[in-house]
Amino acid sequence: MKMKRILSAVVICAMALSLAACGNTNGSNNGHGGSSAGVTVANPVTSFSGSYGKNPEDVIYLNVSPAQNEGKVMIDYVVGDKQTRGTVDASLMHALASVYEKSDLAALNEKSSYEEGEAIGTLYMDFADGSIFTCDFGGKIPDEFVSGFEALQKEIESAMENMEPYRAQVHFDDDVNAEAKAELNALFAHLSNQALENNAVSNVAADDANYAYNTGLENADGIANTTVSMNMMGTVPHSIALFQLADGTDSAAIQQSLMTNADWRKWVCVSPNVALTATKGNNVLFAMTLTEISEELVPALQAEGWTVTATAENPDLVDDGAL
Repeated sequence: MKMKRILSAVVICAMALSLAACGNTNGSNNGHGGSSAGVTVANPVTSFSGSYGKNPEDVIYLNVSPAQNEGKVMIDYVVGDKQTRGTVDASLMHALASVYEKSDLAALNEKSSYEEGEAIGTLYMDFADGSIFTCDFGGKIPDEFVSGFEALQKEIESAMENMEPYRAQVHFDDDVNAEAKAELNALFAHLSNQALENNAVSNVAADDANYAYNTGLENADGIANTTVSMNMMGTVPHSIALFQLADGTDSAAIQQSLMTNADWRKWVCVSPNVALTATKGNNVLFAMTLTEISEELVPALQAEGWTVTATAENPDLVDDGAL
């Protein structure tokens, strides 16, 4: 249930951000006001969010938004605790506008009602001309909403047949050496968790005043090179430190120090769930991250020839059931 709550919260946040980008929902720059009635495929959807289900276990969450790659859009498709994410051609937005134009959804614009029952139904759409569509229901869901949502869902599922899986975006500083970049690139090619957006990878010099904070080691004794990948979103407690050891360095001692001195409160306001070490040749990797990311990272490490040597759960979270 925890994973489901996390995924639900992520999609709901995406919906809220989409609405925030619209500006004032009671007016637009084209005189249409808040209504998107009369929209045609010549006026494509620019972002879309929706959810529908008769009980919490079967709620479907959909989100479509512009992707970083030109001509592509990002799809988030969540059913229960299973999430599918990837990019498709932006022509999907025209298809969604066409479904909207042919459906009875326009009559529901800016309507909301809440009755007894667990069923939920929400739709939010932004259009290229600045107009919007929004409705929100609980308990009893109008038939036109159900038929409209299912038609929109069908278009999204059809587009997903040619979807390119999402891969975490990583930004490498120029000072990262070729070996470290290759190793981290190989790992990130396996990772699809959306919490990994905005990762920055940089070299950490031995005399860096923040060496201990950034790496988990008190100093760089025995370390030939240190590279750190850290999420730049302060709300995502995730970091990976890759140590290239100097000849003769005791790898086991380095790993033990990392796990023994793991700073579980490093991010102050948020906490990682898991810490782990892994080795490959003369390299040691140390990660502190969320459970759902570690569930992807561990098999990624194994697939790329790493051996996971130790794992630990955050002791501050174990006792209260958060894990």
